[in-house]
Amino acid sequence: MSAPSFIRVDPAAPLMPWPDMPAHEVARGSGRQWGTMLHQDPANGLSVGVWAADPVECTWFPQPVDEFMVVVEGEIIIDTAEGETRIATGESFVLPKGLFCRWRHEAPVRKIFMIVDRPAPGDGKPADRVIRIDPRTSLEPSNPPDPALLLSPQPTLATKELYEAVDGRLTVGVWETTPYHRRQIPFPRDELMYFLDGSVTLTDGGGRAETFGRGDCVFVPYGAPCDWRHATRLRKVIS
Repeated sequence: MSAPSFIRVDPAAPLMPWPDMPAHEVARGSGRQWGTMLHQDPANGLSVGVWAADPVECTWFPQPVDEFMVVVEGEIIIDTAEGETRIATGESFVLPKGLFCRWRHEAPVRKIFMIVDRPAPGDGKPADRVIRIDPRTSLEPSNPPDPALLLSPQPTLATKELYEAVDGRLTVGVWETTPYHRRQIPFPRDELMYFLDGSVTLTDGGGRAETFGRGDCVFVPYGAPCDWRHATRLRKVIS
């Protein structure tokens, strides 16, 4: 079996019809939806893909999974006890597992998603708000890569964690670095990256190289051989 590789997440990917949303979850609208799965890891409750739907207003319910999303078309409105949160095209956010909320959108929408669906241990307190990802949030210095892995001078890194699931299996934040080149290594985690500024070139174990820039998304599975190289300052949302 060939080694896993990174996956470019195409927001305009062709989608297949999915079953309509359950009638008990739809307060208004057809409930029609479409999607494509780009990566699934049932053992770890992980899925990544693209989803679209007609205008809909859902009923109030506890969010069943932790989900990070990037809106690529339309505007999504999430109602909670604190009021409404509007997420526009190009913005990203997290719906934490257990959040009591209502999902609605008044025009067709399309999103990129990363879901972690796994029972959390213990009695963690459910989140009480939508986590909007501020791309310009202030960052704090973080540890640079291992010098033994670098093919360039050591970079300066900064990050800010904005959400961590109760079980620690999904963390979302903003990360920034000065230029560097890291040799090919098995990627140490599953990560969906949404690039905010700059560009980077990834090369997989088979020599396939692709460049990702502002507005692009890429998913890198755990263990995928990956070389990382960029010549400008880079900022991304990490999940």
